[in-house]
Amino acid sequence: MNKLLLTACAAAVVSAGTAAPSSAQPIAFTNEPIRIVQITPNPGYALTLPNWGVAETIRTPGYSTVSFVNDASVGVVRVTFAVTSKTSTQIVVDEGTFSPGATISHDIDGAGPDATIEVEQVTLADGTVWNHA
Repeated sequence: MNKLLLTACAAAVVSAGTAAPSSAQPIAFTNEPIRIVQITPNPGYALTLPNWGVAETIRTPGYSTVSFVNDASVGVVRVTFAVTSKTSTQIVVDEGTFSPGATISHDIDGAGPDATIEVEQVTLADGTVWNHA
């Protein structure tokens, strides 16, 4: 290879690595360590039982089963979810050892069919903390 060709290749590499023009838009961070793969709502039920001759109805609240995958290259030790229903938001924490690539399912009480569930914070085994922007 001649010296002129090497110089041209080096110049092309240097110019490719320069900053983008000021009109370029920043790219949003999309490499989330936890990915929700399925949310299964369970609406709860009402059961009427006889109680000394008087019918009594017992109602159970709804819940949802959330299944998520650890997409990080290291283990996860804590996942914080925000569960939002029509009237409120509750914070639910799932702690454990979640290996990379592992799928985990967790039942969240009070998260009926109308609830949305989002990952708010993830703590990795190496101490790194990821927060939802």
